[in-house]
Amino acid sequence: MRSNFLFKLWNDKVMCEYCIQHGGGKKWYLNAKNYLRNYETTDHRRRVFVNDFVEYYMEKYNLYLKTNKKNLAMGDNDPSWFKRLKYNLFFKYQHAGQVIPQEEAKLVMDIAGQVSLLPCVCRFANSGEKHQLCMLFMHIPDDLYGAHRFDRIREVEQLTIEEAKYKVDEFANMGYVQTIWAFLTPHIGALCNCDYPYCTALRVRRNTGIQHALLKAEYIAAIDENSCVGCKQCIPKCQFGALSYSIAENKVKINQSICFGCGACRIACKNDSITLIPREKHPTVSNYW
Repeated sequence: MRSNFLFKLWNDKVMCEYCIQHGGGKKWYLNAKNYLRNYETTDHRRRVFVNDFVEYYMEKYNLYLKTNKKNLAMGDNDPSWFKRLKYNLFFKYQHAGQVIPQEEAKLVMDIAGQVSLLPCVCRFANSGEKHQLCMLFMHIPDDLYGAHRFDRIREVEQLTIEEAKYKVDEFANMGYVQTIWAFLTPHIGALCNCDYPYCTALRVRRNTGIQHALLKAEYIAAIDENSCVGCKQCIPKCQFGALSYSIAENKVKINQSICFGCGACRIACKNDSITLIPREKHPTVSNYW
């Protein structure tokens, strides 16, 4: 009981820490200072972090090849309190991430100034699928992944800012959740485009409730029931199970306490019945991240 109380206390303080400490009271992922280290070629600690990160996921993939069984990274749906603490510490201090909407993902491209598109190692390890979905805000040196066995995920495409924004729109229209990531918090290194259950962080957050695995967006979805025609096209696009259908009303309902504010449902709505509103303006979920 006490461990659950401490875990809740930890979660309730998270956004205050991110915005105040790393964003000057504003959105931390729109703070240009958090992108400056992407151009430091002597940043040894971050290179080690990235290599270790890739190493971990490649080990999972190699195990999959040997056993022909999916060995999902952080695949325990009921982790012990120690694992919960370990995961929280890892994500908070090393690999902080948050859902962001399509419009702000494009703003991030302007701030980053340099974008490299490469296969998502997380998805590769968890599914065996190699898709160029990760957008890193740095030049990727040839030796970044070190060992030769990383050759399968070496494909890197350097993008202009306009090309990067086009990709953001393309991925959003495909229904991917767009998330911003730090490589050694708060230094932001990537925007990832993925979905459940292949995104490790999204799966951990959804299955276990470990908040630091992935923070909700600064927004929540809201639906105009007057214009909603109950077509239900938005429901399968939600990665978080926040949408449902009312037969009696022939309307889609949004559970805003579950909503992550990614905007996938909004894009799927042909009647423009769904909008994103600032989380802070909705008192019941304003502090629920």
